[in-house]
Amino acid sequence: MNPRHVLVLAEWHDHLIRYGIGRYATEQGWRLTVSDGTEWNASWSGDGVLALLGRNTGLARRLRRLPVPCVWLGTYRSGEHVPCVQVDPFAIGCLAAEHLLARGYQRAICYASAPTPSDALVRAGFTKRLMKDLGCEVRRVEWTGAGSRGRGPAGGRVWSKWLAREALSWEKPVAVFCFNDVDAARVENVCLDTGLRVPEEVAILGVGNDTLVCDHARVPLSSVRENRVKVGYEGAALLDRLMRAETVPDTPVRVPPRGIEMRASTDAFGCADPLVRAVLAFYRENLQRCVGVEEAARQVGLGCRQIESRFARALGISAHAALVRLRLFEAARLLAQTELAIKAIAALTGFCHAQHLSNAFRRTEGCSPLVYRKRQRRQAGVV
Repeated sequence: MNPRHVLVLAEWHDHLIRYGIGRYATEQGWRLTVSDGTEWNASWSGDGVLALLGRNTGLARRLRRLPVPCVWLGTYRSGEHVPCVQVDPFAIGCLAAEHLLARGYQRAICYASAPTPSDALVRAGFTKRLMKDLGCEVRRVEWTGAGSRGRGPAGGRVWSKWLAREALSWEKPVAVFCFNDVDAARVENVCLDTGLRVPEEVAILGVGNDTLVCDHARVPLSSVRENRVKVGYEGAALLDRLMRAETVPDTPVRVPPRGIEMRASTDAFGCADPLVRAVLAFYRENLQRCVGVEEAARQVGLGCRQIESRFARALGISAHAALVRLRLFEAARLLAQTELAIKAIAALTGFCHAQHLSNAFRRTEGCSPLVYRKRQRRQAGVV
């Protein structure tokens, strides 16, 4: 039997989706013809098409007229009835909300410079998850100046002044959720230029985990890890089923995100009480030491009972529980991002020994540190 011949038509470039396609094609022994753009050789004659489409409805209509099956990939899908695989925008929003809720944030903002149809689903997931826990509305901030006379695009001078005014008006501390990493970096720059502290006053979370943007921001940016490699892989698998004349779903196949890449921009507790923030800052500066509430009380000049009362009002947990949570946040980051042994991580995060860390980790994460590390590596991997 001759190998399947598949056309990959890419109106926009995404190397991760392409990697997923290539991986499946290698496994199945396909032959691929790749066309970057909206045109393909008229003499092409094959078995199926994988298309990374944007908003080009004319191209969509041309693809539908082809006598072979076609699968669309990515986050955008027009109203036309075509099999599609995309990232799950609602799940992305839910995961972002859970990340910020775990850090105590009770105020949140959704920011978009150029909202897309999929952004509305991301915002819906984010808002629904926060409403469930906090019962509060999520503030929506969008740049509407693009294209208006005398106003530049997001990132320009007029936009920067507008966002600076917005940011100064926000009640602090606040978490800002941006639908992509470029917007998150722009928001961070404006906040820092305005004199706001990230993450102490404004925590910022993006989507996409673009390491070039996130790792090299002034304050490295936390970001939701989309599983775009799996979008490509599952899209190719869906096309394979179509080429075999099998029945496929008539609704988009949505691929959930792979977790959060934790960096400094959300490495804080969202708390409005300045005394609680001062204690948390003391804890964070002394994670390696065996500190307790008594030493923190001396640092801020209050009694232990007063501190416990303030923590209970501000965060709903004890001061000691907040210290343990900070230690576990840092331990989780080190497990995911370094090769350090559990014993070394325990020492760096103030746990007496590796077993002490393991016991605390099991209580909060439901698994051992090593299992957590393997799971994070698997999620951060290719598929």
